[in-house]
Amino acid sequence: MARFGRLEDSCWRGQFAWEALALLKRRAREENLSWERLLRLREQAEQALRRRLAELKRRNAELAERARAAEELAGDLELRLRRDLEVAAARSEREKAGLEEEAKRLRLLLEQARRRQAAESARWQDELAAAKRAAAQAPTRPGGPEDPGQDLRSFNNPLI
Repeated sequence: MARFGRLEDSCWRGQFAWEALALLKRRAREENLSWERLLRLREQAEQALRRRLAELKRRNAELAERARAAEELAGDLELRLRRDLEVAAARSEREKAGLEEEAKRLRLLLEQARRRQAAESARWQDELAAAKRAAAQAPTRPGGPEDPGQDLRSFNNPLI
């Protein structure tokens, strides 16, 4: 019987060994599957990040191109505005010079008109004084009122 007990022990030990080995194999398989799943997830995340990076690079290039075009447009606009401003300033200077020249001519004309008016006024004053002297020296009309202005009206003087 003792032999039979040893055999039985040995069977049980063999059984435990096989079960322990199966357990270890199952855990190794599960661990391998877990690592494979983790690697697949890592690869998927890496691919997603690469796609995102490519999209961001494309977007960055697009924005850089738009910024370059906007800067170019702003530069062109600035040049055009500067040119327009210079043209407007030159036109304004020419107009100012023209207006100053016209004001100078008008002042000259005004001065000439004042001199003529003063000369005519002096001449009319002289004519009036001469007419008054002549009227004072002329004999009065018989029977009529004395009107020294009557003789002055014959000069067609607008001042009277």
